[in-house]
Amino acid sequence: MSGFDSLRLYLDERQNDAFADGGIADVLVTSPNGIHARLTAMHRALISHDALVQLIKVASTEGGGFENRLLIAFHRALELRLITEREARYCRFFNAEANRAKHDQNLPF
Repeated sequence: MSGFDSLRLYLDERQNDAFADGGIADVLVTSPNGIHARLTAMHRALISHDALVQLIKVASTEGGGFENRLLIAFHRALELRLITEREARYCRFFNAEANRAKHDQNLPF
């Protein structure tokens, strides 16, 4: 990864048409706060959660809040023996990293 990004890469067709060529959407920027690593951490946690939710729904008919929280989902998956303790440790790590990625940096919004 080059470390440079532009808004243009993240626009759908309609949004793309709204921005002039060579303007704000095409400015190459670097991220002083490690945005790529932070987004990767959040993405990994979101995918882990979605995978756990799918496994739990196949293995159990009960609800219980696991659809909304990664920590609850991996605890439930452990109870159902859908994941190993080692996998659960990584899920905890992914959750902690995602939380740090969301909260430990000053963001402009």
